[in-house]
Amino acid sequence: MDRTDGERVTLAQLGQDGALFATDLQRMTEGHYWLRLVKQGLVLEAMSDLGLVLGLTSQGRQAVLQDDLLNGDTPPYLASPTSLLDRAYQMLVLRHLVDDRGYKVMGAYYKSAAGLPRGKKKNKGDMGGDTGSKEKKEVTKRQYTDQRLSLVVEPPAYQPPPLDLSEDGRRAYPLVYAPLGQGPASGKTFRRLYYLHRQQTMRWRSPVLLAVPAWTPDLRRQQELLQERKNTQKVIEILVIRPD
Repeated sequence: MDRTDGERVTLAQLGQDGALFATDLQRMTEGHYWLRLVKQGLVLEAMSDLGLVLGLTSQGRQAVLQDDLLNGDTPPYLASPTSLLDRAYQMLVLRHLVDDRGYKVMGAYYKSAAGLPRGKKKNKGDMGGDTGSKEKKEVTKRQYTDQRLSLVVEPPAYQPPPLDLSEDGRRAYPLVYAPLGQGPASGKTFRRLYYLHRQQTMRWRSPVLLAVPAWTPDLRRQQELLQERKNTQKVIEILVIRPD
């Protein structure tokens, strides 16, 4: 079936990012081009408290591959509503950091989501998708599993620590956490990340970034409690980011 340029751009954008809030996709493509693609079974919709989330169906991923819209890369596989929401929020946070705050993406790590069958191994690569297989177009249904994405960023005007202070003799950069699919970060999440990374942030010379759509009393209480009790450098920077 013939597709308009706007529909091809929409498929390519969803193939690159995995999932997006409809408001973000509309701004990127300057239109509601996904509407006909939904009717054609190429794009799926998932409702959330933060708005409509869009991703590719299996047919949509095949269309991206057949039209080579990603220059040979394979779109990430995301099917469950929680996976779609997680990825859409991560992409929203990532663009905020890069476009509005001057961060640079230093790494993107893919792996199968917990509790799902193992599929093709995902290696470190660009934001586009699967870089772990040379046979990117020869995929089968059972090789598809929902993917989790971890992001590593470089803050603006960042001065990385010397190599001898970094893990494995490599430069170390702070991590970005943006959980949302199973609920936003809670006070318990903040406490776990605090104790997990409090030693690493001294080496990184930058706090861990934790994105949430809104402050909660529990989250604020844990932040104040740990920062005051430990009286140490800032371990976690909380960013309040939500779709327009």
